[in-house]
Amino acid sequence: MNKSMSGTKDPSKQEDDSVPDDDTAIHERICSSLVSIIGYKPAVEPRKIEYVVTGVIIASGDSFCHIVALWIRVLNGDKLSNWMFEVIFQDGTRMDLPRQDVNIKGGLAAFTLRPPTKFNPVKISAHKVSRNDQVFAVGFGCTFPPKNEALQFVVSHRSRGFVTNARVAWFCRDCSPRYETYEGGPIFNKQDEFVGITIKDRGITVACSISYIAKLLAQFHNGMVDRPLSEILLCIMDKEEPPKEKETLTAESKEAKKQRVK
Repeated sequence: MNKSMSGTKDPSKQEDDSVPDDDTAIHERICSSLVSIIGYKPAVEPRKIEYVVTGVIIASGDSFCHIVALWIRVLNGDKLSNWMFEVIFQDGTRMDLPRQDVNIKGGLAAFTLRPPTKFNPVKISAHKVSRNDQVFAVGFGCTFPPKNEALQFVVSHRSRGFVTNARVAWFCRDCSPRYETYEGGPIFNKQDEFVGITIKDRGITVACSISYIAKLLAQFHNGMVDRPLSEILLCIMDKEEPPKEKETLTAESKEAKKQRVK
């Protein structure tokens, strides 16, 4: 991970291209809720990593993580069957991602994995971003360290990026990760809340809003179209990890049925 710059800054000056002073703090608060998604083509030997996408854990439980990522340009018209995927969690856990487990709608990919360790989901903002809101982008770079070392966590190269325009489904912002990623990474506000995913990486660029992500995510789940994101996340939780109380009642009901049969 890139180290934060030291020294005291003049508070009256805003250096657009500086490394944030709280680089380490940002890493600790947010990084554990993000993953690196590695894509490669199995037909190519030796195995060559084609791209890296930053995934966001939006729901999790004791036994699962539900992850979303933007894949508008990843496949580039290619068939999903031509690719293989691997997901790297921030504790170093690596898991294969079966192609058939990846759902894609409108460029949004969503899937569930069951890592051995529990990971907390991101905090999702309940409010639409507005013009001049401060935001920062997070991502994993495409330049790989030597000797197969771990990918580096990358914080926005602008310590104070801003929303320059905002609509319901998208917004523009002027902060980017220092290193290029194949797709843009997630965007967070000053409260470390997830507010969107940027579509590309350089200059003033467009990001998908939380409401747009929710609209696409709803299409993966029956009865969730036009429902708020909070309900969609509860639907995912119930599907992937039913409440223990519900499981207990079900077990008791089965036992009672056995007794009646006897």
